[in-house]
Amino acid sequence: DEKLSTSVNLDAFEPMVMAAKKAGVKRFIYASSSSVYGVSDKPDVTEDHPLVPLTLYNKYKGMCEPLLWKHQAPGFTCVTIRPATVCGYSPRTRMDLSVNILTNHAVNRGKTSIVLDLAQEKGRSVFTRLSRSADVVINGHDHLYERFSPYDQDYRPAPDRGLFQFTVGTGGATPYRPVTKAPNSEVIINRFGVLKLTLQPGFFEWDFIDATTKTSAD
Repeated sequence: DEKLSTSVNLDAFEPMVMAAKKAGVKRFIYASSSSVYGVSDKPDVTEDHPLVPLTLYNKYKGMCEPLLWKHQAPGFTCVTIRPATVCGYSPRTRMDLSVNILTNHAVNRGKTSIVLDLAQEKGRSVFTRLSRSADVVINGHDHLYERFSPYDQDYRPAPDRGLFQFTVGTGGATPYRPVTKAPNSEVIINRFGVLKLTLQPGFFEWDFIDATTKTSAD
């Protein structure tokens, strides 16, 4: 919504600065954004780098900076900082950006996806990261359909805040049965089929459709 973005991120800024100055604020620190630089191939991006914003948000962040500096005066110090998402080494990326991207994909593409390299992760850390932001996990590695009851990081039943898990690998190679069965495995089907998920506010419904009979199998 370009009109709303303009109103919130640009039009409201200078009146806020003026109100702060009138109220006796001595120092106004404006949190701009490193995103005003856009995407750069330069190894070092400094304050002298040209502003090449990619979105309205980035554009308005840059446009607000000179609006602030117009009002600098004795007794009213103006400071602009352009923080980066990650400056140097970071143990994790910003979760808010991940949520924004996933939400954008859900609204505009009708789906979201999270890809994890499990070979590079310990199962416990993967679970911890997912449990903070997800209710259901869909895997597609094994050539079968398997539904698991909600569980915690130690595979103990956790109906209130555990992760639901589905394995759905029933659209390519010949299905097979697993060698071992996890304690929280509830249903195993080794036939071709598709999983239909219906997402509702606060809950979801599932239906595994057998490809041969065209009927619900779970």
